[in-house]
Amino acid sequence: MMSFIYLASPYSDRDSTVQEYRYQEALRFCAEQMSSRPHIHIFSPIVYGHQMAKQYDLPGDAAWWQNFNLKFMNNCSQMWVLKLPGWDTSLGVTAEIEYARGRNLYTEYYNPSED
Repeated sequence: MMSFIYLASPYSDRDSTVQEYRYQEALRFCAEQMSSRPHIHIFSPIVYGHQMAKQYDLPGDAAWWQNFNLKFMNNCSQMWVLKLPGWDTSLGVTAEIEYARGRNLYTEYYNPSED
């Protein structure tokens, strides 16, 4: 059975090196999970939008991307939360968790060092 998974992870930060780190960690996590479990399909708004936002000067904040992200979450059967530093204070991740709860979406939490 195929699973469509929404990956929530923090992104926004004033420091572009923090954003780059968060992007690279989400990218690595997605690649590792998809290569070891070919039956899953992960959508990560960070992996999807990071380069586009950088290259075309789009906003990097959760508020700007929220409507877009939630449309994808509506088509997922699960949400995974990548617990990168700052995940628990991220406005975007907090909003995504609340939205997932409202939809009774199955949610798992992953520590980047334990995946």
